[in-house]
Amino acid sequence: MRWCSIKPTTYKKRLKTIDPHDRRSVFRGKTEINIIKVYSNFCPNTPPLNEYRSILSYSQSVDWSFIGNIVPVSSSPFDLKNKVCFLFDGWLLKDKDVEVVYSIEPNPKDEYFHSHFLIKTTIPKPDIEKDILMVCDENSIRESRIFVRDFNPCIGSGVDYTLKNPSGGCGYLSRVIHLV
Repeated sequence: MRWCSIKPTTYKKRLKTIDPHDRRSVFRGKTEINIIKVYSNFCPNTPPLNEYRSILSYSQSVDWSFIGNIVPVSSSPFDLKNKVCFLFDGWLLKDKDVEVVYSIEPNPKDEYFHSHFLIKTTIPKPDIEKDILMVCDENSIRESRIFVRDFNPCIGSGVDYTLKNPSGGCGYLSRVIHLV
């Protein structure tokens, strides 16, 4: 289920705009509203502004395909932004509707950085993992450098985890807009 953050006053104003045919009274006078109408009126899926809270709110309204992270050797935030943009440009050639949200945070044991990401795409996971190998070393017995899994919306914490500590920056990439 999609989620968006709006203030209570905005909710009340938008509630008045919903057609009465899409509402019905249920137990004890409570009103039930067609969920599709709620999201189309309350939470339009518009690209986020280049700002953390906007990216976070938008990210929680999207049905992501994959969640993952990469830990390239000795990468700065600038290097990681370039690597994510490089990967995105390659994925865009395979899927014109691909979307990526990423964050960059420091490694816990050294002065370098790693990136968490969410991807919405029709590209198969093996192809995504193969592409990531162009910018990151393979996993070894001692180190896990690439992690890509199917996104599970039931867990709900995937977006929060991806954007938990973007001290190196965060961004949103799509065909329409590049926010880095």
